[in-house]
Amino acid sequence: MIERNMTLYPIEVKKTSAPTADNAKHFALLEKLKKPVGTGAVLCLCPSPLPLSKSAVALPVWEV
Repeated sequence: MIERNMTLYPIEVKKTSAPTADNAKHFALLEKLKKPVGTGAVLCLCPSPLPLSKSAVALPVWEV
């Protein structure tokens, strides 16, 4: 989790090279904290950035 300018940015690390929207499904739970939630990231072994949902993206771990 990264907090910047009062906004939470969730991050999850996975070993997979084929992430799915299920990998970021828990990010929505952060809305219960009553703080703004920015785009989340799943760091994984995918070959290139991949949108997972409207609020999450998969990023190759070597690009971070």
